[in-house]
Amino acid sequence: MSRKIGARPSYLSKIERNEFSPPSEDKINTIAKLLECDPDELMARANRIPSELTNIVRERPREMGKLLRSASKQPSNVLNQVADQLNEEDIS
Repeated sequence: MSRKIGARPSYLSKIERNEFSPPSEDKINTIAKLLECDPDELMARANRIPSELTNIVRERPREMGKLLRSASKQPSNVLNQVADQLNEEDIS
């Protein structure tokens, strides 16, 4: 794993033992790809927010704040349905 992300094994070991801060966003995304897991979830576990999402909130803070606060009260299946519907509208 360390070779594939361009880091030393000791670096990953220290991260695992909470002796170092989580790796950079690029490394986290590479790790997520290697582990075949969701990069947003891995970023959250590293206590980070993807820069893409941060930029979206910065561009439209009021709307995104309102949306996130409302969404936080909804079950996952509802959020997935809404996201799918919004994505379909983007395609049209």
